[in-house]
Amino acid sequence: MAIKPNRHELELWAGTLLPTLAETVDVARAIHARGVAQVIVSLGEDGALFVTAQGTWQASLPPVRAASTVGAGDAMVAGVLAGWHAGAGMEETVRLSVAFAACKLQRLGPHLPAQEQVRERAAAVQMQRVA
Repeated sequence: MAIKPNRHELELWAGTLLPTLAETVDVARAIHARGVAQVIVSLGEDGALFVTAQGTWQASLPPVRAASTVGAGDAMVAGVLAGWHAGAGMEETVRLSVAFAACKLQRLGPHLPAQEQVRERAAAVQMQRVA
């Protein structure tokens, strides 16, 4: 099982503001400890947080000019599902997830980006392990 709230949705669940990455990580890890295999938190311009049994990562791309944020969270979930379906490892799944969301930010409506654009973005995703 996986969940993908954005930071605001996670704050609503926690009943408190989560202004720092450390506080966001703590809440995401608490949810993971309750049995959710993957907790993916979209952080807007700060990328996304991924909490799994393998560890915790923050992944991001350089900021993009957003045409619309509508559907970016759904696109992030689509990237996770694409990684799972392809049998990709955790790192590749994270990269796809962030790339799908970033590509969606630059598009209006329900239009998918070209696969090459997704691959280019995925290769540029920066990942760092969160202690």
